[in-house]
Amino acid sequence: MLNKKKQFTETSCFCEKKKIIKNVLKYNSRPKGETDFKIKKNYYKRFYSKCTNCNHYFASHNYDMEKLYDKNYSKLTYGSQKKILNTFNKIINLPESESDNKSRVRRVLSHIKKNFVCLDVGSGLGVFPNELKKNKIKVHCLEKDKNLNIHLKNIKLKVVNNLIFRKKFSARYDFLSMNKIIEHIEKPKFFLNKFLSLMKNSGYLYIEVPSINALKSKIGKKREEFFIEHFHVFSKKSLEILLKSIDLKIIYIKNIKENSGKYTLIALAKKI
Repeated sequence: MLNKKKQFTETSCFCEKKKIIKNVLKYNSRPKGETDFKIKKNYYKRFYSKCTNCNHYFASHNYDMEKLYDKNYSKLTYGSQKKILNTFNKIINLPESESDNKSRVRRVLSHIKKNFVCLDVGSGLGVFPNELKKNKIKVHCLEKDKNLNIHLKNIKLKVVNNLIFRKKFSARYDFLSMNKIIEHIEKPKFFLNKFLSLMKNSGYLYIEVPSINALKSKIGKKREEFFIEHFHVFSKKSLEILLKSIDLKIIYIKNIKENSGKYTLIALAKKI
């Protein structure tokens, strides 16, 4: 069961001129497709507020997602190691027309040189770093979930741990990728700043986040972009404000609809 915290989360947007409308999206039950975290039916309660200045949506609830990620997120989402491997194999065998990851690799390869060392933060099932490896790119995986770490090692990917933040590891990476990661973080700016120290001067950051364009679809707020795991759902403006606030030069920010149907914002930025 997903445990409660004593207080609601304190997420917000990233702009200076905050104009907040509280609780514009309300949830009293689990949307179809959301992972069942065993929240009792009568206790499911969460909200999204909105900044009318940057159009960023941010969550309020008092479920302890941090403990969930530490313990059993992958087991609840994917199941056993065998099921994790089966899901991985199913995804890597999708044709490019149905694969988010193969399209992602095609987008970033024009900005990655063969001698680059890449760090993929929050590697999950390892589909994206596996595709990079197949394209002769040297890639390291950083993943918090212990079960997924076992899986990543089993499929022969290079896994690094939190020792990466020791001085000897600083400024060693030419390219950082964070795909569908920072929306899970209560304070993304702090999280991103922590990783910038690992980038070489003029290094690149490629990032993907859920887009508020999902609200334009028929089921709107019930889409996966607004599932309980996501503290943040971004607008183009709010992502731009966040990246500029940590002194990155933006090369591009785009709204896309992925092959899987996800509404996503993609961005490439460079360390100044």
